[in-house]
Amino acid sequence: MIDPEAFLDLANQVTKLKMWPYFDIAHVVMCCLAVREDLGSGSITFSRKHPIACWLSTMMVVFAGGFLAALFLGEPLLTPFRDTQAVLLATAVWYVMFYSPFDVVYKLSKFLPIKIVIAAMKEVYRCKKVYDGVNHASKLFPNAWLILFIVGLVKGNGGGFIKIAERLVRGVWTPTAFEFLQPSFPTKACIVASMIFVLDKKTEFISAPHALVYFGIVIFFVYFKLSSILLGIHDPFIPFENLCCAVFFGGIWDSMQRALGGNKNADTGAKNESKSKFIESLGGIVPQAEKTEKPKPSASQECPKSTPKSPENEEPETVESDIELDQSGVVEPDNDPPQEMGNPDLEMSEADEEKLIVFKQQAAEAFSSGEHQKAVEGFTEAIKLNPKSALMFSKRANCYLHLNKPNAAIRDCNRAIELNPDSAAGHKFRGRAHRYVGVS
Repeated sequence: MIDPEAFLDLANQVTKLKMWPYFDIAHVVMCCLAVREDLGSGSITFSRKHPIACWLSTMMVVFAGGFLAALFLGEPLLTPFRDTQAVLLATAVWYVMFYSPFDVVYKLSKFLPIKIVIAAMKEVYRCKKVYDGVNHASKLFPNAWLILFIVGLVKGNGGGFIKIAERLVRGVWTPTAFEFLQPSFPTKACIVASMIFVLDKKTEFISAPHALVYFGIVIFFVYFKLSSILLGIHDPFIPFENLCCAVFFGGIWDSMQRALGGNKNADTGAKNESKSKFIESLGGIVPQAEKTEKPKPSASQECPKSTPKSPENEEPETVESDIELDQSGVVEPDNDPPQEMGNPDLEMSEADEEKLIVFKQQAAEAFSSGEHQKAVEGFTEAIKLNPKSALMFSKRANCYLHLNKPNAAIRDCNRAIELNPDSAAGHKFRGRAHRYVGVS
């Protein structure tokens, strides 16, 4: 049994933890890991070719919460850079994470026991940042609860909200990566933490001591971060989100509408029959649909009966030559080398999933505007990231058909059908490609 006084004393010790320098180092290491994972397999090459852009994008992630808080509170945007020691520390960690011999520092930080410790320290640091954001905003806007909540949120997960600008520094424009379109778990956790800190500071709803509230949020952050690393539980909020959407955001009514709409279409004939019986029971007459018969041809229009020919008068049956075949729509087959099919054993990371969305959108936009070669390039990049998607191969096959490359389309359709034998698009486009090359 835990002694309440000892537990409260432990909570007080956690609230008084000094972040500098060890927790700051853990924060910068996790930010560098996030940047490298976002760069993917080309992170080393990018850091060699574009060191300034690499440094600037990393610093934007490290100090993202400070940038956004300064922007929202009307303070100078470069306020986070006023702490020279923090900037030098972040730069030193960035340097060894990208340029250490044999990449040894990065490999050590990815080693599971070390990564667990660093990730736990980062979550303690995150809780501190959320609380500091709420506390700082309350000094400027004491009664503006919404401002307190927003500043606490962006201080806790500024890297998620600044992702579009940070990628733009690296030459990548991803407008669909806006955090509120697909909020990550850190954003959702910071929303909860910021709300609790605001209620704890401005209301009497939470009667527990502040140290216990703070310690509880630290435990919440650390527990689910370690669950994500060790158990693969990436978002425990999803069941609650589904329930909330079903109850408050139209999910129930949409389901009822779909159910009623399906029954209505299925029972149309039965309803018409019941209406007819009801009208007849009241003495009414339901007109029958008139059946129109085709007029019989007159004797003069009848075709003359043909007399059978004697066997000796029959002409020998001729074999149809190739010249007489209908070759309309047949194109000259392409002889290009086989296209990129991707690595079938590749597993996507979270960063790859975001890139996949971008490439799919770019390819779809190019296809709709008639730029089929550009669409092929976009779908090829998407296939490299997710080579197990039958739909991606089918869409690229359609692009090849528009470019009059039926053989390439057939190869894509074969792969799509191999991945999903029931792929309707794969069968459809393969049949069309066969017609293009004159195969029935």
